[in-house]
Amino acid sequence: MGYDQFNEALAFKRGTFLVAPDGDYGLEIMYVGDEDSATVTVASDGNITFKHGDAAAEANDTSIGGAADSGATLDVSETTEDTFGECVDLINGSPNWKARIVDALRADSATDTLLAMAEYTLTPGVAKLLAKDTSTAFNLAKAFTLQTLNEEYAKDVHDDSTVAKVYGMSAVTTYGSGTSSFQIYYVVTDRYGVHVSETKIFEEAGGATTVAAEATIPEGGIKPGARDVGYKLLARISNSAALSGATDKFIVDGAAISALAREGLGVAS
Repeated sequence: MGYDQFNEALAFKRGTFLVAPDGDYGLEIMYVGDEDSATVTVASDGNITFKHGDAAAEANDTSIGGAADSGATLDVSETTEDTFGECVDLINGSPNWKARIVDALRADSATDTLLAMAEYTLTPGVAKLLAKDTSTAFNLAKAFTLQTLNEEYAKDVHDDSTVAKVYGMSAVTTYGSGTSSFQIYYVVTDRYGVHVSETKIFEEAGGATTVAAEATIPEGGIKPGARDVGYKLLARISNSAALSGATDKFIVDGAAISALAREGLGVAS
């Protein structure tokens, strides 16, 4: 692992992150097929269409899709395609694409959850993040992870060699009714970022609608006590009704660092 790669891993050691509406991501996708070009479109209902072929003449990639589809489009209203976990599994079932979940859980609804995106042209081998529409996702989230489909150094610092912690969370959210809660999950992934297991390790009531709230995180932060390395942390404020405020915000103080970087440079976790 080179000097620049260590620096990049260390740059994410600790930081305070503001997640505003539509500022977190559901999926990261990458085209790995043999064609010269590929495109992805997210419709207003959250359906995802995949194409590939010659540049400016891409055609539907029929290797994508489940039993409910004719191929090329994930219909996220179908019961076999309406969660992020099901979407990722179907995308990764194609030899032409890779996908991982980012700021979400496998069981999170994908129905009308991704933010609409006009047809976007991907460079083969370069990943694209698909943003969540937080007015329908019901949560603002931040994953503390070094996992990525996009960068070469991920082969060395993917999540099976990651140490992560959450030091604090605060939020103001607007929702019509119901409840709000702070949550932290630790998520074990494979080397491509696909979730193998998800375990909730913290939950606490959030504030009433439009009321600022702060989670009571113990001094020293939270990480899964039973694991030293090999996970990402997902922190979020989750509401039981749709978020609706343009000024809603989730602020989380956390860290993710490669165990390789920590050992190589003597950095404490």
